[in-house]
Amino acid sequence: MRYELVVIVDPKVEEKEAQRYLTDILVKEGFLIEESQAWGKRQLAYPVKKQTEGQYFSYFLGENSGDKLKAFSNRLTLDNKILRHLILKIKKSQPKTSSKKGDSAFGPGPSLV
Repeated sequence: MRYELVVIVDPKVEEKEAQRYLTDILVKEGFLIEESQAWGKRQLAYPVKKQTEGQYFSYFLGENSGDKLKAFSNRLTLDNKILRHLILKIKKSQPKTSSKKGDSAFGPGPSLV
């Protein structure tokens, strides 16, 4: 299984610094990063940790990532720079993005981990 990690970082942290910070954490934990994307600063639907906007980052993690995800998720929850995170399990036949009208940016139906 492959996984997608979406992270919302505190907007006070510079974008390049935040991306380097996240990449360093992933590499130190032993994750294989297949692809990363910076979505930029966006308005949040509601305040999270007293912030009304956040910087969004997406990482596609390789096949060997499943065992470590629970402990890694707990670490992200305790990190003050990270407002929220979401880990999605991507099926092998599922494309990274969908071109069908009405599907989300995450593709048709990823399952939550």
